[in-house]
Amino acid sequence: MESGWMLVSTIVLNWNRAVLLQQMLRSYADTVSGPAEIIVIDNGSSDDSRLVIDSARGFLPKIQAVFLDKNIGGEAINICFDRVSGDLTHITENDQVFLPGWTDHAREAFKCFSDLGQLSFLSPVATDEEVWDVQPCHLRFSRGKILYQAHGNLTTSSVILSTLIRDHNIRIRNHPEAMANAFRFPDDAQLSRDIRAAGYCCAWSDRYYVRNIGHGIAERERDPSYYEQNYAAKSWLGAEEWERCVAEVRGRPRVSRHSLVFPQAAGIIQPEKTSAKPRGKSPQLWSMFDGYTAEVEVLDFLYALVRMTKPDRVIETGTWFGRSAIAIASALRDNGFGHVLTIEQSDEVAEIAARNIEQENLGELVTLRVANSLEIEVRHEGYDFALFDSD
Repeated sequence: MESGWMLVSTIVLNWNRAVLLQQMLRSYADTVSGPAEIIVIDNGSSDDSRLVIDSARGFLPKIQAVFLDKNIGGEAINICFDRVSGDLTHITENDQVFLPGWTDHAREAFKCFSDLGQLSFLSPVATDEEVWDVQPCHLRFSRGKILYQAHGNLTTSSVILSTLIRDHNIRIRNHPEAMANAFRFPDDAQLSRDIRAAGYCCAWSDRYYVRNIGHGIAERERDPSYYEQNYAAKSWLGAEEWERCVAEVRGRPRVSRHSLVFPQAAGIIQPEKTSAKPRGKSPQLWSMFDGYTAEVEVLDFLYALVRMTKPDRVIETGTWFGRSAIAIASALRDNGFGHVLTIEQSDEVAEIAARNIEQENLGELVTLRVANSLEIEVRHEGYDFALFDSD
């Protein structure tokens, strides 16, 4: 089925926190695109959640709702599986705010990766405002799309291929260690394990397509009692972990995520995802575009280095999406002379790089060759500057 025709069925799991539910539903209405449907399952809320859901019919006239008498945790989601008919089943809790493009991204991801079973709208590295750790993963690329295949589990708030629910009986279970508490949490790890057992992969997105309000320090400070009780109910974390997380975020340096070479890219630059700690410093002090491109600071350094050394001829191996070549060529342009030869092995990747280079109006300064950098014959008397960035 073509990705543009995939029906996305959103199931919202709600328990209290009507303020968050209201902004989540509004953001859904403002950003959803293409064929879609939405149903809210309310877990016996004692606040104004029902009023919020009813009032949402003014801007979501086809919204469906199921109201339970008591909180049965994440397993409430299962009640809705038979009530939706989408090709993709999107599960979300009430603490996410949707950003433009999330539905198109989901459809494209499942179109490009045939083995994708579960997709998170989060990237594997938290934003600067969030309280959670970098998630282990590796980058995958297919048909112009980047995802990060998870080595562990995703959160339950994710998109699942609906055939897994219908044909493999994938269901949400409550976390066994939280069953006796008022807080009943979906078992995220079990869900991802079940999807892998069916022969599919689980993946994080290339960037954030939602604002993860519930993991942000601002929301935790707005409603501290809720989160203190929430963490206390998680025996595998505890209240001490809550205090540690809050202290860690409050103590972080406020990094400015921008680039001198790519001034328009502020919205897609994110913290570095590696877990290595150079000189004991958090790797998230650095910034990245993706897991293969050189760090933003390195790209800016390349620009400065080429401006300073004034090379006539530059060679680069490992073009990837062309951002290093753009940094070098931008410096050559500002120097007033010079040319860069960049070498990329993949035709598919080279096509994206060429497009990016042309968009920066640097095509006359860059020659892009598709070849194995270990086998290519460079017919020139020499180069003044070389960047070797291929395996």
